[in-house]
Amino acid sequence: MKNNQLPIGIFDSGVGGLTVARAVRDLLPGESISYLGDSARAPYGSRAISEVREFSLEMLDVLVARGVKMLVIACNTSSAAVLRDAYERYNVPIVEVILPTVRAALAITKTGRIGLLATRATVKSNIYRDFCEIDRGARIFAEPAPKFVELVEAGITAGSEVAHYAQKYCAPLLEADVDTVILGCTHYPFLRGALKRVVGDAVNLVSSDIETANEVYRVLSEAELLRAPGELGAVRATVLADVPGPAGVSSPASALSKLGETELPSALATAGAQPDPPVFECFTTGHNVADFKRLAQQMLGLQVTVTSI
Repeated sequence: MKNNQLPIGIFDSGVGGLTVARAVRDLLPGESISYLGDSARAPYGSRAISEVREFSLEMLDVLVARGVKMLVIACNTSSAAVLRDAYERYNVPIVEVILPTVRAALAITKTGRIGLLATRATVKSNIYRDFCEIDRGARIFAEPAPKFVELVEAGITAGSEVAHYAQKYCAPLLEADVDTVILGCTHYPFLRGALKRVVGDAVNLVSSDIETANEVYRVLSEAELLRAPGELGAVRATVLADVPGPAGVSSPASALSKLGETELPSALATAGAQPDPPVFECFTTGHNVADFKRLAQQMLGLQVTVTSI
């Protein structure tokens, strides 16, 4: 298989990376995507950076071993933990979610007062602060929003509980008079409606999904790795969750060998035939089958099969 026909590998700690996968599919519908979610060990945001680094590199190793032409680290916490290691470790282009989002926030802010909603680990890393404050006129106000990941992983994206936490986490940012808020976790765009209701029209919300997809397009174009026109893509997805390893410890490596990974055609290239809609097939041993299926269908607009084993 030519390199340009290999899939784009997208990794996240759970379902949050579906927001990035959707944006990539919207921008590059002809590309194949291999999506890997480490739901067994989500959320990453409450873990130590050293632990996040270990888990993230293990998952990226899995994608590279299966054959991808690019790695997309669709997790802010992982991006903060492994970016330097990933560039040194892999010989495929790598796109992460932080720098493209920072560029967009700096371009859109008028006052230079930028809010950040992110996991505790991402906030603690100070990576957004370091990037934003390269622009000497910018100042970042960070607020950890750990409950958001739990809600999205549970399939709760609207309602009174979401509204409560949106108000709680946004209040300090509004008090700081920010004019732009970065959604510093790929789970958070699922909650965009509730967040926009709280911050109002005067505050811009900047999320990593669209900005990351634009970066994917740019990098693939410059590397001449885009699929040729008319070459139709496929989606491969593997979700790892709650697979017991030795002494009951979850082991994504054993999960992958057990689950395998299936590539499904997103369209038929037969003359005169209309392409079939792409199929996103997922496997999980966790309890999130219905939620993952609903979120994937909602975000990707794909027919989804989720199998519990």
